[in-house]
Amino acid sequence: MSETDFLKLKKHDNVESNTEKFDIENYLNGNWDKINENAKKVNTDISNINSKNTELETELKEMQEDFYQNSIRGQARGEYIHVEDSSNCRAKIGISGNIEQETRSGKNMLELMEGTYTHNGITAVVKNGIVTLNGTATGLSFIEINLLKNLDLTTDNTYRLSAFNANTAGEATGNYCSLRIKQDGTKETTLNKVNSNNAIVGGFSISFITIRTAQGITYSNFIIKPQLEAGAGTNEWEQGGVSPSPDYPSEIKTVGSNVNILIPKKYNNQTINGVTLNSNVDGSITLNGTMEEAGTIGIVDTTFSISKDSYGFSIGETKLNSFNIFIQKTDYTNIMLLEIGRTTAQVIKELDAMSIKSVNMYINKGTVFNNYVIKPKLEKKRVTTYSPYSMGSVKVTKCNKNIWNLGNKGNNSGDISFPLKSGKYTLSFKKKRISNSTITNEWVYRYAYIRFYDKNDTLLSSIKDGIAINLTANQTSDRQIIDFTAPENTVKMIVNFSNNNGDNNNNTEAIEIQLEGEKATSFEQHEEQSYIMPIQQPMRSIGDIRDTFIKKNNKWYERHYIKEVILTGDENWTQRNQGDGTNTITFNINLLNVGAYGSNNVICDKFVYEQNSASGNEGIGFESILVTQYIQINRNRLSSPNLEGFKAWLSNNNIKLYYVLKIPEEIECTEEQSQILDELNNARTYKNVTNITTDS
Repeated sequence: MSETDFLKLKKHDNVESNTEKFDIENYLNGNWDKINENAKKVNTDISNINSKNTELETELKEMQEDFYQNSIRGQARGEYIHVEDSSNCRAKIGISGNIEQETRSGKNMLELMEGTYTHNGITAVVKNGIVTLNGTATGLSFIEINLLKNLDLTTDNTYRLSAFNANTAGEATGNYCSLRIKQDGTKETTLNKVNSNNAIVGGFSISFITIRTAQGITYSNFIIKPQLEAGAGTNEWEQGGVSPSPDYPSEIKTVGSNVNILIPKKYNNQTINGVTLNSNVDGSITLNGTMEEAGTIGIVDTTFSISKDSYGFSIGETKLNSFNIFIQKTDYTNIMLLEIGRTTAQVIKELDAMSIKSVNMYINKGTVFNNYVIKPKLEKKRVTTYSPYSMGSVKVTKCNKNIWNLGNKGNNSGDISFPLKSGKYTLSFKKKRISNSTITNEWVYRYAYIRFYDKNDTLLSSIKDGIAINLTANQTSDRQIIDFTAPENTVKMIVNFSNNNGDNNNNTEAIEIQLEGEKATSFEQHEEQSYIMPIQQPMRSIGDIRDTFIKKNNKWYERHYIKEVILTGDENWTQRNQGDGTNTITFNINLLNVGAYGSNNVICDKFVYEQNSASGNEGIGFESILVTQYIQINRNRLSSPNLEGFKAWLSNNNIKLYYVLKIPEEIECTEEQSQILDELNNARTYKNVTNITTDS
């Protein structure tokens, strides 16, 4: 008796001569079982191979699509990306660091003292270097605006005085208006022309500027932006004074610096006045039930302090209008912060330095909550997407060619805001077929108002203001297209409709609205997908070096190349002797893990980069030979021109500094971050056209 090599089937050798007894029933049954098991295994293996082949074919097709798209599209970077011919392929959407900082070169020599100035019926309000005039001159009016620093204009040197006025006032002679830097009228530029300017020869000193207005002239929010420059001047205005500088610090904004400083109260299936509350992992709170009596429910109950600053407060999207939110100081003073449904679900408010006792919701009796989620966030100077306590966030949204995200509805009660960059666009409207013949409403929309804003929420222009939209109730084929150009520096467009009466049968599908690129194409219903990425530490950039996310050994990490340091005077500073007789004094410090030197590798909120420490200019910089960081500062800023005086100044004027690390720091991502990053790393674009926007 023997067995076969692979299946181990029983067999009888030398059948003719073998006299050994063969148990045919048992042997045959055993053999069939072995054959059956082997067949099952083979079939399973074949099925797995076929499945793997299908996966490989799908992956190969996706790789071919990706290769094709990469070969023709390459990469794009920015807060707003418009991708044509995207053809529904996979895309890797990355999040990396960025820094924004307002800077001024110092070319404008006029640093104006802010305040309100009046004379003979004319009022001038000075704010951020801009003068706003109102009133009617009851007599010859001279508004004298003080300078923060006296100016000595040297003899025989030429300067350019500009008013940067968008409107005109007065005449060329006699009944004229002017901007003067010398009261006798010999050094002025008249305001009878737009962007008035004039060459001025030096040889005198000034401590104020003057706005002359002839009797009878009326101003209505008349804007003047005074600028005095050396030489021939420039055609762009900037506020006076170098920024960043100790006189004009400049805030540094980064991706994820919108940190939530509000610690939410923890609820675990707790019922208050008929409403059950549960805290979620991300710090949000879910409400269920009906409010039995009007009263308050706390959002936080831990005392915390805030500085004197502007703060933004939000609770996410809201659909209710029956509760308000208050903050309460430790002296039990209530400060109304947010009226849900009456104003907006978010607000930015200037608050004094104070200790906060609690933040409460005041809820009306009978308010019904059905898995209603609030996401409380308190942050400095802005209102952005939600993030848990101590973390910032960035929101990434991808949509198809139709940017309009309100379906077929306009809005007659508020503004509709869209992230937008400079360029040409079309806004189109088309009436859809209506089967109800009893509709008599003639107008769907009466007027559209379009406005453009920059990153500082400054109105740039109003295009097509008050345009009539002529879509009658029975119109089904004609399409109305509004062509417009978003001006340079646009980051946001706001659209407002008036007299949006809709249809008498409340048919909300009565109209198609499409906002797209400069060429109007066939209508496509808006589609989008948004991702909100929590950021554990702000992500920054200096030059081409950016903090980013990286995947190693199947784990995601925040990789930080840029280090933040706040200098307080407690550091190990040394003083360098100055022998050149300048008015500046230099102090050195050794920083750890410094990776690079140069103007593109250091950013500061109070000093500009200064390449040469012996130049006599205020500034901050690196010296690669000494491997030190230095600050060069005017002696007259210090109580005493020595190390003790500098440290005392630093203790009252903390400096925020960013520099590039030699070895980056890494933080392991949370489970939520990792899940979002995997999705972003394998996102699908929309066919033909994809728009990607980020908001931090």
